[in-house]
Amino acid sequence: MSSSSTSMTIEEIDRLFYCTECKVVFLFSSDAIDHETASGHPRMQEMAFEE
Repeated sequence: MSSSSTSMTIEEIDRLFYCTECKVVFLFSSDAIDHETASGHPRMQEMAFEE
């Protein structure tokens, strides 16, 4: 039996990512980048949380 390890990247949630083309909101930059790649929507806005 072989053991497989999974790798997880931890991202800090300090801003929202908003697609100006289809109005979808993302919490993680990796999801926003995946959306840009898959949909071809090049215009993403970042909205930082205020402290």
